[in-house]
Amino acid sequence: MLVKEIMTKGLLVWCEAQESAEAAAKMMKEKSVGFVPVLEDADSRKVVGVITDRDICLRAVANGLDPRFATIEECMTSSVVSCRPESGVNQVLEIMQKNRVRRLPVVDARDRLVGVISMDDLVVHDAAEPKRLVAALKAIYRPAKRRVASFAA
Repeated sequence: MLVKEIMTKGLLVWCEAQESAEAAAKMMKEKSVGFVPVLEDADSRKVVGVITDRDICLRAVANGLDPRFATIEECMTSSVVSCRPESGVNQVLEIMQKNRVRRLPVVDARDRLVGVISMDDLVVHDAAEPKRLVAALKAIYRPAKRRVASFAA
């Protein structure tokens, strides 16, 4: 199965790097998403980053930045990992697993955003073998560092 068969198509949700983190958060709330591609501009549709609800929380709020004034560029992930519409689902799973991400921008041959593929898409469309999905999810969710918690009884 190919990405173009199951991806969310089009420019449904996107933002520009100069917008505020608050604007991105409001868009996420309104559209009920936690991941937004960041574009150079609407005309070029070139992906320059991605921003997640987690990025806003950890890179802005937790660092004392005011989301009303902090730009998306200050919080976004600029090292974008993407795939093509013609990519196979197993290739996408490998990319997700290697990079520990659950969503990828889908770009055309000129690196313009044409859609988004998510782990949810792969699951809903039964696009991959369950064992491959589980292996990818385990890799994505494995802790970066082992934390030792102590609890008082």
